[in-house]
This record gives sequence, C-alpha cells and structure tokens, in this order.
Amino acid sequence: GAHIANSRLGYSMDGGHDVDGDDLPDLAVGAWDWEEGANDTGAAWVVPGSWIASQTSQSASQPPGAVQDLVPSGGSHRISGLLDEEELGRSVALVPGLSGDRAGLAAGASHASISGVYDSGGARIHEWILGEGLDPQAWAILAGESWDSRLGEFIAGGSLAGSPHVVVGGIRADGNTLDGGAAYLLDLGAL
Repeated sequence: GAHIANSRLGYSMDGGHDVDGDDLPDLAVGAWDWEEGANDTGAAWVVPGSWIASQTSQSASQPPGAVQDLVPSGGSHRISGLLDEEELGRSVALVPGLSGDRAGLAAGASHASISGVYDSGGARIHEWILGEGLDPQAWAILAGESWDSRLGEFIAGGSLAGSPHVVVGGIRADGNTLDGGAAYLLDLGAL
C-alpha cells in the first residue's frame, strides 16, 4: 500500500470501468506527493474491484494500524512518476475501451517537465496487460506546451462513438490567451 507520509493518497480517484478483465468495475487512485527516489514524483494505482470486494468492513473504533491498505501491494498495480516534482497522480481517470473491452489508466502530472519546459505538465496513459498488470511503459504521453501551463491538473476518460477518449486540462495552459487555461480532447482510438 501507500504508506509514505504526506503522499496525498486519494487526492484523485475515478472508477466504474473494468481494467483487469474480470467484469468488475475497478478504481483508480492517485497520490501526487508520493516519493520514490526523488521528491514528489507521484504515483497512481489501479485497485481491482475483486480485491475491493474481498476486503472486510472494519469499525471506525479500530486503531489506524489495523485499517486495511486501500491499494494492494505490488508494483503491477502502480505506475510511478519518473521525474523530480512530476506529481504524477494529481489527476487520474480510467479510459474505457483502451485495450479492447478493458479500460486503461490515464494519470495527470501537472508539474512535470515532459516536453523539456519547466512545469509545463502532461499526462501519461498506461495499458493493463492481462496476467501482468499495468504496463510501466506509457502507451501514450501528452506534454504541456509552455512554462507553468500545468497540463494534467485535470483529466477525464470516456468513450465517444465506441472510441476511447481522454480530456486533459491545464489551468494555465496558453490556449487562446495568456494563462487562460485549456482542455484537450484526444481520440486514443486514432493513435
């Protein structure tokens, strides 16, 4: 699980689509302040619906040490940010239909410098490989276009006309005006 102080686990969540192919809806959870090898790299998890269903309810009176982990242990359920202060997991979304009838995971990294421009932000989309888990290599990457655009601050996944789509927003992206913000709709089925 995510037992790192100040990781901000649960800052972003999405659910309702089957990622792992067991016909149960799964959950995506982000922790933008997760630190693994560098400061604020961030992380995002897919929590299988079957794992959630197997957990037992616990009373609120139990001490914090007795509370079940929110996410199953093991790297196959997690993707981690790659860069110092990337803040992957600031936003998360399940993208239906990315791998046939299974969903994929999209994670925003609003402070990443994916394009080489400081704090331009971006998003990474990962596929679930049956029997293995999340592919650590991104299926697609979107990079912010300008300094401090914070692309990836918001993200949503959906299906339009049977094709997987993702919308990625940046609160300071230079759409049509300085720091006016922007949202980009990507047809992942066309990639």
